[in-house]
Amino acid sequence: ARYDTPSTRFYVFSRTEDSEVLLDCVDRGRMKVRRVNEIRNLILNTLMQEPVFDNAYPDPATGRKQLNILVVGCGKYGMELVRALCWCGQLPGYDLTIHVSDIRPDIESRLKGAAPELMRYSGVRAEGEPYYRICLHPGVDVQGSGLAELVREAGRITAAFVTLGDDRINVGTAMALRRECGRTQIRLGYAIPRLYAVVYSPLKNQILRQGDGLRCLGREEYGIRFIGDLNTRYSLAIIGQDALEAEGLHNHLSWLERRKAEIRAESSEAQEIERQIEENRLAYERFEYYRRASMARAVHRAILLRMGLLPENAEAEK
Repeated sequence: ARYDTPSTRFYVFSRTEDSEVLLDCVDRGRMKVRRVNEIRNLILNTLMQEPVFDNAYPDPATGRKQLNILVVGCGKYGMELVRALCWCGQLPGYDLTIHVSDIRPDIESRLKGAAPELMRYSGVRAEGEPYYRICLHPGVDVQGSGLAELVREAGRITAAFVTLGDDRINVGTAMALRRECGRTQIRLGYAIPRLYAVVYSPLKNQILRQGDGLRCLGREEYGIRFIGDLNTRYSLAIIGQDALEAEGLHNHLSWLERRKAEIRAESSEAQEIERQIEENRLAYERFEYYRRASMARAVHRAILLRMGLLPENAEAEK
């Protein structure tokens, strides 16, 4: 009972859908209970902090900037990455293409099962709506000749992620991908894209990230960033996300707060708005769906701000 206080945090590490429902249903007392999807946290943090979207190039025909991102490996990390890229890559004036490869032949089936709406609207243009296209490359063995062919098929790559589920394979594939991009991209006059590889081992990650990361013959930066080590993934800063949660609550309540500011403070409508604000605040605290959706908007807003696509004083989304 002494831990049942508003200042107590209880974190449950789970990515299953039923865990969300179960936590929403249990009596949690006064303590804060949060379900932690460490893979989603890692990916969203990477997209917010790293210049993943900074190497876009203009399409001479339309003038719109093009993002062409390669995801090597479509397991649990790759699947979550595709979903996050489709959301965070909705940038005004940009078109997004995501190339997804896997050694297994059933990428399309798995993506449709995990996120059917993403595949449904892939390649569909609508007036005033962001455009994205998901290109699938099933049955590609990147440890063989498939990697070179994949790079050629992907075209002008602006960023790439290696998420194959094994540190040794991820590092080796990232190095091979860097070499292949060095040959293909430079020959066509393109810049070498920033590459990201998931490395779980804290020791390997620390060694690989010493200084500014891998360097060409000890001089210029090699262009590979290693993410996802256990120490970072399970750090309180990544797990807690207090600032992001506060921004999410602001998003969740923004419409009601704006409405409150527009009416007389002593009116009966103001009292009703206050009641709705408190009701929505409690719902945000209790139900993960509201937090997750509102925090996703906060992530998107942070990326827009970092890229200079949104004024700093712009109001939060509804």
